[in-house]
Amino acid sequence: MREYKIREAIEAIKSNYDINEVIKERIGEPQKRDFYHCPFHNEKTPSFHVNPTSQTYYCFGCEKGGDVVNFIQEYEGLSFNEAVSLLGEGIGIHLDFTKQQRDERGVKDKLSEIMQGALKFYIDKLKDPVDGRKARDYLEKREIDIETARKFRLGYAPDAWDLLVNHLRGLGVRERC
Repeated sequence: MREYKIREAIEAIKSNYDINEVIKERIGEPQKRDFYHCPFHNEKTPSFHVNPTSQTYYCFGCEKGGDVVNFIQEYEGLSFNEAVSLLGEGIGIHLDFTKQQRDERGVKDKLSEIMQGALKFYIDKLKDPVDGRKARDYLEKREIDIETARKFRLGYAPDAWDLLVNHLRGLGVRERC
């Protein structure tokens, strides 16, 4: 079995599939030439167009579009890596995304941690007796009580561009170039 680099393998996988055939297998024959009823939303008139020349699809109703990998991702409810792996297995190309998935999971966990830090910062600013007074008065004027603010995790962003950046730096977050 030939060994591929990931990008090369993805291109090989895409070029080995006819998007029309993949879509026909899943949703049936087109209602009009290259137009299907969209599998992603309910519609009466077919608005899901497959372009056999560019090997892409686009729905004029829900505005979803892409290539064969995007279609499999959306239709099957898979991640990008899972969709590529599924299509690759169908033509004998096996991809090992485990290291990449571990790296992605680490990045997602770090980003989630940063977002939680930012959320807490804004919530704390709303609660701050001095900084948050004006924002709390505004919420009260809009008849939004403190319980609703807590439920929807509302916060306050003071008018200073570097406050959040400095706060996150204080938590150990570093910028990347």
